[in-house]
Amino acid sequence: AQEYQEKVGQGCLEERVATLVELRKAEGFMAEFRPLEEKDDVHEDNHGFLFMEHTCAISNVAESFPSVCGHELEMFAAILPDCSVQRTHWLIDGQHRCVYLIKRN
Repeated sequence: AQEYQEKVGQGCLEERVATLVELRKAEGFMAEFRPLEEKDDVHEDNHGFLFMEHTCAISNVAESFPSVCGHELEMFAAILPDCSVQRTHWLIDGQHRCVYLIKRN
C-alpha cells in the first residue's frame, strides 16, 4: 500500500483515481473509472467516482481465498485516506466486474 500511496500522491481526487487505474492496468487488471452520474443509485450527492476492474489478475486465488479481496479494499481505502471506498459489485459474487464507489469524506 505504501508504494501505491507514494505513486498516487496528494493531487485532486480525479488525478489520484486515474493514477490508481494506471497502476492496476500495469498489474494486469482491466481497470477504468468514471465520475458518478445522476443515474448511479448512490442515495446521496453524486460527487465521486466509480472505479471498475473488469478482469481480475488474482481471480484464481480470490476464488479460494476471498479475504484477499478484502485486503485489496483496505489498500484502496489506505491510499485514499480522505475518501470512503465501498465495493458495490464483486466478481466473486458472480457479477461481471468489481466496482468501487469512491467519495470524499
